[in-house]
Amino acid sequence: MAYDPTTKIITAPVGTPDLQKCFAVRVQANVTIDGRTETINVLSGDIGVNCALETGDTFIADYIYRDALGTHAIPNVTWTVVSRNEINKWAKYKPVRWNSINTLLQWNFAANRWKTQSELGAGVRPWWMSSVNNAVGGIQTLYSSNLNTVLGAYDGDMNGWQYLKPNGGLLQPYRITDFAGYSHLAPEPISNFIIDSRISQTGQFSAGAMMPAPSESEENNYLSLADFGEFYFGVVFVKNGILKLIVTTDETVSSGASPTIVQQFSAGTYLQLGTYDVYPVFTNQAIQMTTNPNLNNVVFTSCPCLSHSTTEIATDAYDVAIDARWTGVISDPKRVEYSIQAIGSAITNVMCYIIPTTYYDNPSSGISAAVASETIGNISGDQTRTGMFNLSGLISDHNYFMYVTFGEASQYNRKMLIRDVAPSQ
Repeated sequence: MAYDPTTKIITAPVGTPDLQKCFAVRVQANVTIDGRTETINVLSGDIGVNCALETGDTFIADYIYRDALGTHAIPNVTWTVVSRNEINKWAKYKPVRWNSINTLLQWNFAANRWKTQSELGAGVRPWWMSSVNNAVGGIQTLYSSNLNTVLGAYDGDMNGWQYLKPNGGLLQPYRITDFAGYSHLAPEPISNFIIDSRISQTGQFSAGAMMPAPSESEENNYLSLADFGEFYFGVVFVKNGILKLIVTTDETVSSGASPTIVQQFSAGTYLQLGTYDVYPVFTNQAIQMTTNPNLNNVVFTSCPCLSHSTTEIATDAYDVAIDARWTGVISDPKRVEYSIQAIGSAITNVMCYIIPTTYYDNPSSGISAAVASETIGNISGDQTRTGMFNLSGLISDHNYFMYVTFGEASQYNRKMLIRDVAPSQ
């Protein structure tokens, strides 16, 4: 298709999203929408089509560009129409601050995609990372050695992280090519912070969050926590603005393995009765559970997309420790191994369920949705019962937790996220 710089720009219909400040080059493309082929021309932020395009619509277009070597085409690129204020910040390919108008040296024409890091070569920074030194994928993280600075930024959304959109000009030009490979449905890198709402003062608690499973393709089209570096996932208990307890995972988080913390209170880590604010955080080092931490050399990073929660430290008639781990997740059925320990006193009428985490806040209502259950009966004091579930047909985008009930009329219960890896792998 020939490039015609004199082609008149057709005014977009009312309702088409404002794409100005997203584009900075003139292009002409064939667009297929609902079986119709239309011509689209873009110049310095204006979009021209003779049919309506709504935010979120996807279309296939040949991208035509011109440089000193002549006119070239990238065929059959998938585009998504999106306005500047509705860009999914967690998409890997989107407008970022990159100090060059031309990024096509990083395009793999044969494979019709952006080059991987191995194709670019060691030391070559991909354009989608942005030119901002401490930003990844155009997103700047919030980190500080001052924990209060990090906790004070929590707003339930970005929690101090920022998406740095380009502002135009020579150092931050707009490029339509930034949208090649854009995913409007890119998932958040972490979501659904979970902490027990009531914890026995001398018992066990679990906390965690969800992470999307990695794509089976060579490269994800969304940002994952692994793109931002290595973090330990932790929880911070705060009362009246004062840090009371902190603990992190023993290993760094990675895409696909949802972080889970399971801890047992013991002498030296007991908390006073009452209500606590609990914040999820990332740290640069592992921290064993402590009420008197030495935070020298610890760098804290806020967890984006997560809200802080509250929990009540209370007395309980029983101390029961439970544990559950994914030990077979590659094939179907998947396997969960569990243990239930009665500490001190015996427990009776024990039942065990595996339930989707959508019911974590109200697990009794999720019993009917359990993917597995077992009647265990009675467990003597200071004894442990172990077992295994083989689970088939799990919902790929759900994580699961174990819910244990015991006592007369199931009046007591414990719950925890299943540890190690997500079942969607």
